[in-house]
Amino acid sequence: MISYLLERFVFEGSKDLQNNSVSKLTESEKEAEDYKKLTLESVNEDVVEWAKNTKQELDEMKSLEGYRRQYVGNISHELKTPIFSIQGYLHTLLDGGLKDDTVNVDFLKRAVKNVDRLQNIVEDLEIITKLESEEDNMEYANFSLKSLALEGSKILMS
Repeated sequence: MISYLLERFVFEGSKDLQNNSVSKLTESEKEAEDYKKLTLESVNEDVVEWAKNTKQELDEMKSLEGYRRQYVGNISHELKTPIFSIQGYLHTLLDGGLKDDTVNVDFLKRAVKNVDRLQNIVEDLEIITKLESEEDNMEYANFSLKSLALEGSKILMS
């Protein structure tokens, strides 16, 4: 009988011990699983945030690329106009206009104006480059808008 009681006590004690360890193991597994969920959710949120930021950056780069393409197209057009004019005047002079006193001086003056125009475009591009690279600080000064407009109209008239 003592043997039976001892056996039952030890067996049931070990059974309780086993149940407790399984429930504790289950609790620690649950904690580990909850931790994994939190970690995965956190990583997922980080990845979603990164993807959103990357998409915004790509959209901005595409927009800037469009502006760049338009800018290069405008510059190309602005450069072609005076170059073609100069080319036309010089070819006309070489094809016999040089011998005509009424044509040669007029065409040379027009060619010079277009060379000046090219020079202004190149200077403007240099200024833009300096401003973008912050190599040059702008100098601010007061000026008369009326005088500037009058000077511009005189240049256009000549």
